[in-house]
Amino acid sequence: MAFRITILLKAIRQLGFSQMALYGLYKMGLRTGYFRRADDRRRTIAHGQPPTVHGLFTLPPSSKLREILGSDGLNSLLSEANQIAGGRFRIFGGELVEIELGFEQPLSHWTAYETREALLPDSKLPISDIKFLWEPARFGWAFTLGRAYRVSGDDKYAEAFWRCFETFDAGNPPYLGPHWMSGQEVALRLMAFVWSAQVFGDSPESTRQRKERLAQSVAEHAARIPPTLLYARAQNNNHLLSEAAGLFTAALALPDHPQAGKWRRLGEKWMAWCFENQIDGTGEYIQHSVTYQRLMLQLALWVRSLNTKVTKGHKGKEEIGGKHGASSCALCLTEEARQNLAAATRWLAELTDPVSGRAVNLGADDGAYIFPLANGDFRDIRPVAAAAARVFLDEQPFGVGVWDEMSLWFEGLQVGNFASSQLSNLPILKSASNSWAYLRVADGNLRLAHADQLHLDLWWRGENVALDPGTYLYNAAPPWDNPWPATQFHNTVTVNGLDQMTRAGRFMYLDWARGCVLE
Repeated sequence: MAFRITILLKAIRQLGFSQMALYGLYKMGLRTGYFRRADDRRRTIAHGQPPTVHGLFTLPPSSKLREILGSDGLNSLLSEANQIAGGRFRIFGGELVEIELGFEQPLSHWTAYETREALLPDSKLPISDIKFLWEPARFGWAFTLGRAYRVSGDDKYAEAFWRCFETFDAGNPPYLGPHWMSGQEVALRLMAFVWSAQVFGDSPESTRQRKERLAQSVAEHAARIPPTLLYARAQNNNHLLSEAAGLFTAALALPDHPQAGKWRRLGEKWMAWCFENQIDGTGEYIQHSVTYQRLMLQLALWVRSLNTKVTKGHKGKEEIGGKHGASSCALCLTEEARQNLAAATRWLAELTDPVSGRAVNLGADDGAYIFPLANGDFRDIRPVAAAAARVFLDEQPFGVGVWDEMSLWFEGLQVGNFASSQLSNLPILKSASNSWAYLRVADGNLRLAHADQLHLDLWWRGENVALDPGTYLYNAAPPWDNPWPATQFHNTVTVNGLDQMTRAGRFMYLDWARGCVLE
């Protein structure tokens, strides 16, 4: 008990009272049934929107996509899309599994799963960690179907999307079941729906009834997010940024909806706050994780690529992006936010191996890859780093390759006319033979999640010789029960087997170790 009180006091002092208070309010809302009662009232809020989702993207021509993919890349894309059309996808880029979107048993309100009053529904997937249950319902595989449809025009890919959408829609009524537990999961699915509505919009499979129901679902998803934004604010991480991006997307996609103004204000406010406050002076994201650095930059690219005719009134701010950016950008940010995104892009590019495309596996690594808009390994960072470098740095760090497809989807950018990448001030030593090393030094004032100071990562010709295991699972039987944040699992010095910081929970360290590069 004394230890728990000490941890609580430390958390209040080091995280701040406001974050702890917000988390307490969220817990109170769960235990008092407030969120359940609010959702009962909210079921009517999704009505009144136009019959279809507005198109927000400049879609790349199929000829450009084919040029980037080449014959081998095209065959690879269509092969993967055919697997998805057949009802199976590679979960986290690995095992081929069924796309499970519905449940056979009755579902409870999402709060019952959050408070553990209800057990998670049966599933063929391993659900020792709920990410296996959530991943198919993020609809990330829909981006592969959309890419295949764009280059082939084959309506079977559109039919596969709509079939899966209808399965999810029928099996997961608004606010019932585990797929409505997390505001972030809701936001990511919402964005996939909006993108798919436009990409498949000209297919005969996209009937008026289907389009209308998808628009209704987007509104239902958006309405779920605001009540629990206080939880996302308490976490102060990717949850807040993802949910803000989801609200912003819904507002632009359904501009005539009665709640669109509120959704847009909330989205703009918290996205701007995140880009200004969640990135440190070196460009590192608040979660100290390469996976979430990639996620954050993908969200920045996403909101920058949204087109709208109602972008006036942003005086004193500049459009997000560099000189090659689209003038119809919907989101305008401060110069501080733009500089942070530039630094964050350089940080990720510098820690990405140019041969394999993989990066130093720092911090939490639960497989999040939200917009897979290019061929390649699930852990290949180059599509995101290259697209972000073009937008935020006007640079091309990896040359021209299949990873450039993501740049076409996000911006319709031309490739091959950018400066070479400049060096950052990270402690990296590189040789001319594609060998390099990185010494981990982080300023711990933004919630270090791993006790990994002075960890050494060594790469040789695309092979990660001395590596960081990262964190792939949070909830599983030993030894996969999240021990990896500890100092002893990193290539650094330990003293008497002690951690560098105080482990305060599954996802949190306190008494952050702080480091800096002197020269």
